[in-house]
Amino acid sequence: MNRKKFRNFLLLLASGILFPATAAETVFSSDFAAQKWNKAPAWTIEGDTAKATQIPGKWPALSYPISLDGNNFYRCTFQYRTSGPTNASDKLLLHVHKKYNFAYPTATEWTTTSAYFYLVNSGKGDLTFQLEGKTPFQLQLRKITLEKLSANDLKKLRIDFKKDGGPMPSFFRKHFWKNTEGSLQVVPAEDHIEGGKAMRITAQAKSGKKQLSVYSLHLPLEPEKRYRLSLWAKADTQTPFSFYIDGYVSGQKKHWYKGTQTKLTPRWEKQIMEFSGPALAEHPQMNKRTAYLIFSFPASENETGINIQSIELERLDK
Repeated sequence: MNRKKFRNFLLLLASGILFPATAAETVFSSDFAAQKWNKAPAWTIEGDTAKATQIPGKWPALSYPISLDGNNFYRCTFQYRTSGPTNASDKLLLHVHKKYNFAYPTATEWTTTSAYFYLVNSGKGDLTFQLEGKTPFQLQLRKITLEKLSANDLKKLRIDFKKDGGPMPSFFRKHFWKNTEGSLQVVPAEDHIEGGKAMRITAQAKSGKKQLSVYSLHLPLEPEKRYRLSLWAKADTQTPFSFYIDGYVSGQKKHWYKGTQTKLTPRWEKQIMEFSGPALAEHPQMNKRTAYLIFSFPASENETGINIQSIELERLDK
């Protein structure tokens, strides 16, 4: 190949003509000014933003009909923030086709967050946002995008808290924290090599010792594929720490999960676990192709403090 032909080849390669780059396909994007959303009276639309006030005892909803193709992973991304008095039970709910349900805590500043799900069969349904809570808080919602994910999009998924407005992380939840005091917070992470923000977990058992867990929302997980789960973490004092990826489905006696145990120190350290996705012949319920992360640690009468940053789920292609 002469120099001119080689240069043209490189131009074609760079432009994606020879080997087209695959990327997420946007299948829905909100345009509140032009679209006719179905909404409860508590919702109003002003320009590019939908607004609502939660009325205790009510669950005001905002919805739009969407059609989706089966056998595909999807990601719904949006921005929201809240104001006014709030209670721990106050939240924003997202429902997709009445099959997939997600919950998000109140956020004092604009927060960008996502929901992942796998649709087995093609179908029509609604994309619905709904408020729930015990106090009359206000919420603003904008920049809703629903994407069909390509194979390349699924190679590496990252959670880094940089777009969380706080006080709580939007992608994680406490799980059965009975007789325990503590919180999940988004905090600055200037001492981490990447800077940005981290999730801080603080916990104190009222008596004895409790094993506590923090759960994520669901992430895509493909059967029998090889993965690497990594994260950076540190603790105020040396603390036992376990992290898992779990595909639990209600009603299943045998569920698929993978996990590992380590100890955290006051220094940021990278934690890594490699594993293979479930075999559907053994775990047929995992045709949902999603799983969630679990971080677990003991809490005692002395407060435990843990920081977590830069979580990645990477598919290891051969």
